[in-house]
Amino acid sequence: NELLKEFVAKLKDNLNDIQTAVNNNDCEQVYQKGHSLKGAASSLCIDKLAKFFEQLENKGKNQNLDGANDILAELFAACDKYLN
Repeated sequence: NELLKEFVAKLKDNLNDIQTAVNNNDCEQVYQKGHSLKGAASSLCIDKLAKFFEQLENKGKNQNLDGANDILAELFAACDKYLN
């Protein structure tokens, strides 16, 4: 329960960090954040979010951020229930 609270408490900042990295075309940062958050979401059994983070991780890994903003828009929408 504490891990979930911590994950949710940091979620908005983490999403904003990814958005900034995408805006700056920082593939390495998108990869690292995506990888880390995918693992955290998976550990907490939040599979829907884990899939979005995995998509971002792969975009960063492949050095191609095309479509990353679309994934982020879906991710922000999916996270609304956790953030509110």
